[in-house]
Amino acid sequence: STGSNPSAPYRDPFRDPFRQQTNGSNAAAAANAKAVSPLRNPKSWSKTKTKTPTKQKHSSSTAKSPGPNATPRQRAEHHKVKGNNEFHAKRYEAALAQYSAGLALDFSDDAFRAILHANRAAALQAMRQYCEAVMDCCASHLLDPKYLRALQRRADAYLSMGDWPNAANDLEALTPHMGAECATKLAEARRKVKKGTTCDHYAVLGVGHEASGSEIK
Repeated sequence: STGSNPSAPYRDPFRDPFRQQTNGSNAAAAANAKAVSPLRNPKSWSKTKTKTPTKQKHSSSTAKSPGPNATPRQRAEHHKVKGNNEFHAKRYEAALAQYSAGLALDFSDDAFRAILHANRAAALQAMRQYCEAVMDCCASHLLDPKYLRALQRRADAYLSMGDWPNAANDLEALTPHMGAECATKLAEARRKVKKGTTCDHYAVLGVGHEASGSEIK
């Protein structure tokens, strides 16, 4: 892969992979967040029903260990599988931890790191932590500019926050690859930009409009 130094420890360019998440419980996230999928194929983007990660053969708790002699890359793959299982079960904080554990390992594979960042963005978005989801998408896009899932997820995060100009920028790049539905979203984003609609600051903070002052703090 390009852009990797196998001899140097990996440093996440945007955030601490083990940063603790504090914005509510998994139950609240599952109840309030839109389901977002870490699946690779951006053409499956759907307005009405977003696919979740494919079920793995083993549950997260019983997924076969890669063994003591596994390479860091193999161990990272193991964390991705466990993360996808947790995501499918709507245990988003646990999924976040698994993807972060994979990213913390020292291996050289930019394309796979891009997938882990995009998957972690999915977990963050499901937890309504849109700003951090955007940062992970940016990291994913930097590592693999051809990986369209990063732009798709970032566009969704921008749309969730009401950041219409940035959403429109990503949707413009995606439309030639993703067809009519993406074009519809782009048209809506452009309409909002022209209308002068501003960001939903509650969404930026990852809280609902009914949030109290203490919750916002």
